[in-house]
Amino acid sequence: MVCPVDEKNMTRVEQHKIVLDLAQVSGTMNTHDGSEFAMFQKRDKDDEDLDFVSQQRLDELHKKYVTRRKPKDIDGLLRKYAQQVKDFGPGKV
Repeated sequence: MVCPVDEKNMTRVEQHKIVLDLAQVSGTMNTHDGSEFAMFQKRDKDDEDLDFVSQQRLDELHKKYVTRRKPKDIDGLLRKYAQQVKDFGPGKV
């Protein structure tokens, strides 16, 4: 199978970071995804490079289980927290 030109192959470091991210949420995976991830963990531990199809599947698992918050969401959350601290600070209780 030939890799399409517009798709880039993952580097070894990227693969390892994705496996580490998925390891934190492996308990929430269903049985099929969990067994596939276990295989990816073994291959990562053995320092094997993944083929293109395996890279795609690992990326799909990462998109499915690992959620990233946008910085805008985090800023809003911090502003909300700061306002609550200001409203209910010392002496207001």
